[in-house]
Amino acid sequence: MFSLNKYGFGLSPWLIGMGIIVLFQTVWPIWLMYAYYIYIQVFFFTIIYWLWAAYNYYCWLCVYSQYMIIYKMQSPNIELLYP
Repeated sequence: MFSLNKYGFGLSPWLIGMGIIVLFQTVWPIWLMYAYYIYIQVFFFTIIYWLWAAYNYYCWLCVYSQYMIIYKMQSPNIELLYP
């Protein structure tokens, strides 16, 4: 049986790590606005950070959906592809 589970965790560590990074990219601009609310540039940078976090989340969803497709397509049985 050749599967994602046999050779370790597959993409799971990457998915978990990238999920933490995206969460940090979402929360950190909130702290930035709270700490430096006096400066108007902070709001511009916050919007840029949130757009970047949204792009990273989209990429994370693409990788996750492909991971689930591969995971569901795997079969524990040996299938002969030739007669």
